[in-house]
Amino acid sequence: LQTLIDSVDASLAALASVQTAATDSDASGINVTLLTQIRGLTLTSGHILDYRSAIEEESAIADVAALQALIDSVDASLAAFASVQLAATSSDASALTDTTLSNIRGLMFNNAHLTDYQGAIAAEAQIEDVAALQALIDSVDASLAAFGDVQAAATNSDAQGVSLETLNTIRGLTFDPGHITDYQAAIASETEIADEAALQALLDSVDASLAAFTSVQMAATNSDGSGIDISTLNGILGLTFNGVNLTAYQDAIASETGIADVAALQALIDSV
Repeated sequence: LQTLIDSVDASLAALASVQTAATDSDASGINVTLLTQIRGLTLTSGHILDYRSAIEEESAIADVAALQALIDSVDASLAAFASVQLAATSSDASALTDTTLSNIRGLMFNNAHLTDYQGAIAAEAQIEDVAALQALIDSVDASLAAFGDVQAAATNSDAQGVSLETLNTIRGLTFDPGHITDYQAAIASETEIADEAALQALLDSVDASLAAFTSVQMAATNSDGSGIDISTLNGILGLTFNGVNLTAYQDAIASETGIADVAALQALIDSV
């Protein structure tokens, strides 16, 4: 009986220590030995540092049941995060669910973006900690919002609000900052942009068009249009021509001292 009474006293004292640690936001004195003194409490000794952090985040812990719930949430959080880390390492996040992410303590996310989170997690070689996971999730959310702005710009035929920051925020998108004005024009000319792959294809076509037009300008400057071929002209967005007349186009381009823009090139081709 004395042993039982002593264990109850020790349990109450240990719980009081935990409660004080929560109130004071300092659980540095909480250890496995102290927690095991609390009657009925189950825990994983290897998680003690995480338990300390969780206790410090609480303003109060009412009773043993509340402490057990807190410890269980820490255990579930660590297990869920381990699943995320494994998903990154194995490049397969298909098994991650809303529940997995919900179990990770302190993690903020949007349920509607789960598929995008899965893709982003699978693309990572590793995810070091929850802070890194949160940063990844935030970048996905920001990317989706930025792409939504691009889609709206296409739908509204007004891409003036699409900035370098907008494009930079879209995960995996590659582009030339110097071409932003041309990108804006190309986006505004689209009726819709289905996905990021379609946007990348559009930006790539703009880059290719500018490179092709530069070739035409150089041909005019150098009075040598022999290097201009059908693929060069095809690469210039919006340009219409008749491939049968290529030689005549080459001669006309070579005879120009300069070609200011695509409109000037179109006028020259039309005159041929």
